Amino acid sequence: MACSRRTIFLLLLWLRRRIRRRNTRRHWVHPIQQKRDSLGEFHHLYPQLIKDSEKFIKYFRMQKSSFSELQDICQDDLLKENTNYRKAISPIERLTVTLRFLATGESFQSLAFRFRLGHETVRRIVKETVQVLWRKLQPQDMPVPDKHSWEQIANGFQERWQFPLCAGAIDGKHVQLKAPVDSGSQYFNYKGHYSIVLMAICDAKSKFIAIDVGAYGSSSDGGIFQDSNFFKRLREKTLHLPDPIQIPNTNTIAPYVFVGDEAFPLLENLMRPFPRKELSDEKRIFNYRLSRARKQIECAFGVLSSMWRILRKPIEVQSQNQWMQCQRHTPSLKSLLGNGLIMLVVNGKDSSATNTYEDAMSAWDGEGFGMFSLSTLTNLQNVESCIIPPSFSFRRPQRQ
Repeated sequence: MACSRRTIFLLLLWLRRRIRRRNTRRHWVHPIQQKRDSLGEFHHLYPQLIKDSEKFIKYFRMQKSSFSELQDICQDDLLKENTNYRKAISPIERLTVTLRFLATGESFQSLAFRFRLGHETVRRIVKETVQVLWRKLQPQDMPVPDKHSWEQIANGFQERWQFPLCAGAIDGKHVQLKAPVDSGSQYFNYKGHYSIVLMAICDAKSKFIAIDVGAYGSSSDGGIFQDSNFFKRLREKTLHLPDPIQIPNTNTIAPYVFVGDEAFPLLENLMRPFPRKELSDEKRIFNYRLSRARKQIECAFGVLSSMWRILRKPIEVQSQNQWMQCQRHTPSLKSLLGNGLIMLVVNGKDSSATNTYEDAMSAWDGEGFGMFSLSTLTNLQNVESCIIPPSFSFRRPQRQ
């Protein structure tokens, strides 16, 4: 018994010393990070990029005027106080780190070495900055559509794609991510990799109107749609869609509709193509017209992933960082996508609006970097606050 007690005591003593040793910081500020002001990427590269507009666009994926506007919008919310122990990271450097993360999809560790910051510091900077971007830009760039807004969207589809009474094109995109810990097959999709689903509605110019982020990759587009609050409001007729009117050049009265592919159900306000078997000429023409309108959401996803390369590689955010809780709808990844990406995506080019997807793609240089102004940017949903306000949300109920 005495030997057993002695063994337990020595074991506890060893564990105590090990915990103390693990929690003891070797440096208050690591020597590598102490040289951030002179050798960090921001401090020695940014002054040179300011002098070269072309390189600036390739680095930040936007023009200097757009970057300056973003900086002015986020300045107060990203400003931190200096302490007696360390100098605060400036808002402009925080914005730079976030934009580089979204533009390249680099790991936090890689960015930490390049900017001479701590790994945890980079993680917090990205998380805080995308939340500020959403909070500041959402009210002006993605307001809740009213009847007049729906009518303008429908007019755009009629003029550009000859599809009348279309209130928007809807589809989902699988955003690839590293397999979440203990997630089983929830995020494993039919394409053979792990993902979460970004579902969105856009107008005739591929501008996002509403979105949802965070559904499991194993779910179908139709299932995600039917589980959403947007579907509930569509069914209850509380989306403020205009009343049914006469289709141009006909005597037929029809409601305003959204257009989707075969994965979506056929509803009064949701159109899908006819099945492809034994199509008559009229049905084939209808499918062609519907496809012309529906392709705008595909173009929007294409422009989005071309501009922000984080969507072209598996996103490595794990629950060890307590930023991605895979069993509770990935709040961190939703925050990253919802707050940071579509809000910075293309809908226009410089001072003139981009009219079509082809016009947008013609603005890319050889490496696929965009030249777009902030005044035409659109945005995504926040992690906790849904898309737009909660009353107009795609957001899916959390699983128990």
